[in-house]
Amino acid sequence: MRRELGELVSTHSDMVEKSAALFDFKVATLLAENRIPEAEGAIRRLRAMPDDNGRSVCNQARLLMQRDHNYEEAERILKDIIDKRVGDPVAARRWRAIAAANAGHFSVARQDIEFIRARTGRQQIAERLDVYFFMIQGEHDRADRLFSQLRDSAHDGRLRARILEARASDVRTPIAERERLRAEAAELRARNQFASEYDV
Repeated sequence: MRRELGELVSTHSDMVEKSAALFDFKVATLLAENRIPEAEGAIRRLRAMPDDNGRSVCNQARLLMQRDHNYEEAERILKDIIDKRVGDPVAARRWRAIAAANAGHFSVARQDIEFIRARTGRQQIAERLDVYFFMIQGEHDRADRLFSQLRDSAHDGRLRARILEARASDVRTPIAERERLRAEAAELRARNQFASEYDV
């Protein structure tokens, strides 16, 4: 499905320009490819679309995290659309869970994960966020165990690389082990260079 959407975005720009849902995918692709200036312009155009419906805010939050590591501001702007019930609450809470976890606001992140888990058909999103949550908290064994139980996703390589990097950066990890973990993470990143940094 992701590949088909990518082909549609690249070959039918006229259709993409008229649909916020398709344009949203274009923005996500630009962020995944780290084409930040183009993503900034695309987010502004998405914001101007009548059917934006909160999509531009979610992408702005992703940009704040990816470019600036400004997790608190990302959390703040997502809270605004969640409180106002603008757009898809699962999408907004998914990104807020990531922003809040990185900001150290673990109770907010956990609240969002459980909200998503309670929605029909969204269990897999919650399970992947669980992995991310425990990785950020430094519970590497638990993150590894939950990761091994996930169903396949296009984002597995990048998520696994982040788990390895987190473990390599932990002072509890033996020094001799850290280089091996970083090398394995680098190899995974090289194979998944067009996956978004914060997609889970």
